[in-house]
Amino acid sequence: MNKLHLLILGGLATLASCASEDVINSGDINAPSSEGQAMSFGMLTGNMSRAPMEEAGHTDFGVFAYKGTNMATGLVMKNYQVQYESSEKYGSHWQYDQISGQILKYWDYSFDKHYFVAYTPYSATDASLTANASATTELKSDLKIANAVSFWKMTDRDDNEAMYATATVTKVSGKYGQDVALTFKHLNAKIQLAFRSNIPGYKVELINLVPETGLVTGISNIQYGVQLTPATDEQKGKNIGWEQNQGEAQPALSQLHADKATFNVADVFATTPNITTTDVTGSSTNLVFNLGETDAAVTELAINAGASAEYTPLGSQYFALPLTNAAAYTGTFATGYTLHVSYVLKPTDGAANTTVYDARVFIPATACQWAYGKSYLYRFTITTASTGVTDPNKQIYNGSDTPSNYVDPTDPRVPNTKALLPIVFDGVTVTEYEDPTNSDHDIN
Repeated sequence: MNKLHLLILGGLATLASCASEDVINSGDINAPSSEGQAMSFGMLTGNMSRAPMEEAGHTDFGVFAYKGTNMATGLVMKNYQVQYESSEKYGSHWQYDQISGQILKYWDYSFDKHYFVAYTPYSATDASLTANASATTELKSDLKIANAVSFWKMTDRDDNEAMYATATVTKVSGKYGQDVALTFKHLNAKIQLAFRSNIPGYKVELINLVPETGLVTGISNIQYGVQLTPATDEQKGKNIGWEQNQGEAQPALSQLHADKATFNVADVFATTPNITTTDVTGSSTNLVFNLGETDAAVTELAINAGASAEYTPLGSQYFALPLTNAAAYTGTFATGYTLHVSYVLKPTDGAANTTVYDARVFIPATACQWAYGKSYLYRFTITTASTGVTDPNKQIYNGSDTPSNYVDPTDPRVPNTKALLPIVFDGVTVTEYEDPTNSDHDIN
């Protein structure tokens, strides 16, 4: 899936569907406008799953526009809301002048430049554009998007996915009255899980962590999918576990992952703007990756796929709020995650299946330092030695800190005994969210 989508701002462009290579009919782009030099929006490509933006759930965005470098006197659009409409107006489905207080705007040839800053999700109160203190002869602006949130589903994008785009159009270029391209950049980080198996003679089917109500003592409801429990990172250089009192209880709220924050894009027109996160609110909620038909690519892994086999990613994804930089992931946000997964072993010789409950593995905080616009694919192998139980209510550990039953989706500790067909963390592949063809690298 291409991670970029392209908006066209300017002359009266007609909405077009994406071709396999996102080639657009240039005849539409250059069509004459009955409104002369009016500014109008047209979504010509929307590369969300090779579908137009509106089909991917994006139905609106916000725009600030200025002419010249004086933001105070050159205001053209102050946080205009642009919405997708079923019927066309001015040759486009994307319209803004039908909204109360917003009027149709025109290019002004008395100014040398026009500047545009777009963002999503739209908010009448949570977005602002202000002059950057370092402004000289060029317009320098700071964009702020408050109350940004993490979210779970692709269909939640329009309400939740934080993105921004900019464009500068000069009169000398001859493009006044023509289309202006805005390439949106993702601010959320995309988190995805991928699995493979190397158990000879068995298929492996991933199932809900606790598949049946009442199955596990103390847990009265189904625990869906594969889950990541936030946890403090290592103690004295050792991963969290029960042995030698090195295990910790669930950390306090402020020590976990970000659930709500404000994105600050300083000098938004710069080639590499300075992006920071402030007003961060933490959450202790598990990250849940569903295994439903619409959320997972596949839940059954191949027989004896081996160490060289490709990983199968789950379709279910989490869109995280990254913190400012790697240094921010120390102290209160030095958070790793314990993966909890249950699965069924299906032997090929016709013997009975075996269900393994709550196999666990710890992902260190160094592999969870998410950055803006990045995609993280966490890779796991189900293999033949480590943790997991076949009787979820059997207490198999000694000591006063042992839970009454092993299966516990909220416990981040990883047992160091009782080896049984585990899940192994193989590392994380990091790519550019915007462009999947860019180079990637692994954190192992």
